[in-house]
Amino acid sequence: MNTSISEGQSSAILESMSLGIPVLVSNNEGNRSIVSHGITGFIYGGEEEFLTYAQQLITDNYRRIDIGAAGKRYIAAKHCWKREIETLLQVYNNISNS
Repeated sequence: MNTSISEGQSSAILESMSLGIPVLVSNNEGNRSIVSHGITGFIYGGEEEFLTYAQQLITDNYRRIDIGAAGKRYIAAKHCWKREIETLLQVYNNISNS
């Protein structure tokens, strides 16, 4: 769960998704950039939506498992830790060589 109203890409969300844990996140740009609503997690816009999606995750085992698995596949394809580290090292090398 991420309740931040403004944040970049949350490491906690990325880590949870990489472990197959379904995520419930607030509707902000950083969260929207990594969570596909209803596919890799739920994005809520207010208290009522939060409660609705939390209830779905608690009571619907199949949906919870499917969303967790989709999130895990997304992270493996788009945010592989090895690729993230390589990209960060490349940025640092570019800066240090400037």
